[in-house]
Amino acid sequence: MQVDALYTPYGDMQLEPAQQDARLQRHALWAALAEVARRGQPVKGRVLNACRGGYAVGVAGFVGLLPYARASAATCQRLGVLQEFFVERVDATRQTFVVSDARVPAGRRGAARGGRAA
Repeated sequence: MQVDALYTPYGDMQLEPAQQDARLQRHALWAALAEVARRGQPVKGRVLNACRGGYAVGVAGFVGLLPYARASAATCQRLGVLQEFFVERVDATRQTFVVSDARVPAGRRGAARGGRAA
């Protein structure tokens, strides 16, 4: 909390919640996403729209790629609905990532789940 005003008309202090630096928050979220990818744990995200090579998927404020080969029709039809994905690859320098659909069989998911990474 931070002090916004020492004295209000009521004679007390006015406190406001301290805002975290947006860059620090994005950095912390990116680090958490990379850690989840390293562990092979699922993440929650939303299919946003079709794009070149697959679908755009939003995870924790970042937009990644869900390739056609790693997506099920059922997942792609549920635009904007929170669903599970696995993070296959993370590129920290460009802040990009590739996900696979949790509904897709493990053999089609890529390197993190036993297949080949694209």
